[in-house]
Amino acid sequence: MLRRNAGFRLVAMGFMPIVCMMLMAGCEAIQPPECATDADCAEGQVCTSGVCTDAPGPECVEDADCAEGQVCDDDGVCVEAPEEPLHKTLITDYQGTQTCLTCHSEHATDIMQTGHWNWGGAVDNIAGLEGEDHGKVDLINDY
Repeated sequence: MLRRNAGFRLVAMGFMPIVCMMLMAGCEAIQPPECATDADCAEGQVCTSGVCTDAPGPECVEDADCAEGQVCDDDGVCVEAPEEPLHKTLITDYQGTQTCLTCHSEHATDIMQTGHWNWGGAVDNIAGLEGEDHGKVDLINDY
């Protein structure tokens, strides 16, 4: 009786590696992730679930790429349009401060009352203006 069990064990042990190989044949080897963060990937790629993939392009390039009521922001993402129109839709020919003053004259008046705007004094380090009173109001700003 011992011999019969011993024979069975030998046969079972001989088949065991074959059975294991058959079971493992359908399994893929587990690969370590190729990335943990976007910094591990090449330029233009992002790390998604441990794999570097091409980064998605921007959702939009211009407002026309977005749904009604949305605009394309500077990051290429469609966002809800503000209640007031954006400057980029209003200004077609920027002419310096005068362009801003067409809509924002009350802001300019408020600013002209501040100490920051009215800063000035005797000039001693600008050639040709020594001894004269000057400041932001007449040398830097152009309102």
